[in-house]
Amino acid sequence: MVHIMKRMHNKKRLVVSSKKLEEVFLSAATGLIVTDRRGVVTMLNPEALRLLGYPAREIIGKSAFERLAMEGREGKKAEKQPLKIALMTGKRFKQSHPNRLYYRKKSGDTFPVALTAAPIVRKKKIIGAVVLFADISELSKKDDEKDEFISFVAHQLNTPLAIIGLNTELMLRGTGGRLTKDQKKFLTDTLEASKRMAKLVRDLLNVSKIELGTIAADIGEVEPREASETVLAEFRDIINKKKLSIERKYDTNLPHLLVDKKLLNIIIENLVSNALKYTPSGGRVTVGLKRKGSYLLITVEDTGVGIPKRAEKKVFDKLYRADNAREMDGEGTGLGLYIVQSFLVRAKGKIWFTSRLGKGTTFYVEVPIHQ
Repeated sequence: MVHIMKRMHNKKRLVVSSKKLEEVFLSAATGLIVTDRRGVVTMLNPEALRLLGYPAREIIGKSAFERLAMEGREGKKAEKQPLKIALMTGKRFKQSHPNRLYYRKKSGDTFPVALTAAPIVRKKKIIGAVVLFADISELSKKDDEKDEFISFVAHQLNTPLAIIGLNTELMLRGTGGRLTKDQKKFLTDTLEASKRMAKLVRDLLNVSKIELGTIAADIGEVEPREASETVLAEFRDIINKKKLSIERKYDTNLPHLLVDKKLLNIIIENLVSNALKYTPSGGRVTVGLKRKGSYLLITVEDTGVGIPKRAEKKVFDKLYRADNAREMDGEGTGLGLYIVQSFLVRAKGKIWFTSRLGKGTTFYVEVPIHQ
């Protein structure tokens, strides 16, 4: 009798819990979509139906991969489908800026979403997935306005900085007359400051283009050795000043690339710049170029300070800089690797690294030979 009463009590508690869960599901201010293991929609809450503009009968029982496929900024099907990732890998996927994802309403309009997709697991088997999403149109509009303002300011700074740099170089060459030792020092400091500012402006412009989705590729034939040598020539002064050894490991018969030359230069420039910046005087930096199937493999190896283990997951985050990097160079922006990774995502390439603290770091980049 006691056993029966206990079972009845547990059943009652289960019914109450189920009702509470249903109340939460129905009243949630966030859109909720539940699918089975094949991606077929089994449940939606009222907020999801309101945001998507569909009646329940047109969604439930239909494949979420077809009816609710995620789109990118350009209106094309997104390369990464959060629901598919959750069902196939068993891992949670969280959408992150600036790679915005969009849902398309029944009306045909799209809206940007903040989204998380997570697998539903029972007895170590994936039996479905749940997607939580919210409309972030207002937030995205404010972000775009901010990025447009930064882009405008950076563009306005470009010309005066170029004039300052050019005139300073001319004066250092003696165009305006003979200079005293102190005058040369002041002008050299001015030139270095203008170069740092110009680099910051370029980075801000690149970030604003990435986040506004306004990067226009200019595809052309590029010789990889030439691109690498152009970048190394730009850093000749810092290489000589720090007495760094530069090694080149270029394969013979490297293919010509069909890529955006400007973007390739930015990628190599940022990797080489970091290697030079965080390698102590007398150290070594090695640049490698090698064909790897349908990709060009670029490697930049240094004997610098290395990346702490706790910082490895954040290296490509915007504005992030590890503690030892800040100590060695207080003027960095933390934008370089973020820009490189963002460009590579668009170019269908990839970047990774290996590092030993106090021993050095090697970055690897794969760029499609034909973009």
